[in-house]
Amino acid sequence: MATAFNLNNIQAISIETLPQEALEEFMLIRKKIHLQSEFDNLVSEEVEHYYEAYFNSPFQMIFVARYKNEIIGYCAYHREERECSQHVAYIEMGVLEEYRGKGVGTALENWVENYVINKGVRKLLGITLQNNMLGISFCTKLNFRIEGKLKSHIHINDEYYDCYMMGKWLNT
Repeated sequence: MATAFNLNNIQAISIETLPQEALEEFMLIRKKIHLQSEFDNLVSEEVEHYYEAYFNSPFQMIFVARYKNEIIGYCAYHREERECSQHVAYIEMGVLEEYRGKGVGTALENWVENYVINKGVRKLLGITLQNNMLGISFCTKLNFRIEGKLKSHIHINDEYYDCYMMGKWLNT
């Protein structure tokens, strides 16, 4: 199901569940988003297999924002199947550079938040590089808080980087 709305001078944005036949388009846009960033981790071909699994599990989903029928951003979530931790969902998000600051990321996060609340999720978690000030600022704007530091968690170009685990309790 897709919902259309307007954001900051962009007409007819829609957010929808990614259909399986659009996985290749999604992977190309995801790669472009990460290459637009200095934090271009996880752009290898092996990642596609990771996302293929999203179509076979009720515990994970990919939502995409479209403008003029093109994907301009995404938010993927997954949660564990273990009952003791099903109240927590991990999210990953990206928006094409030319659409950042226009409300697309906020709309995607709000969409996912509303969706996962109906699935019993009470907390969202995300990981961002410690030196990704734009990402930290965005998460903070959405009421995420730093909950911990993951030492040498990400490996990019033969270097290890520390990350923050950021969390947000949802209003239910």
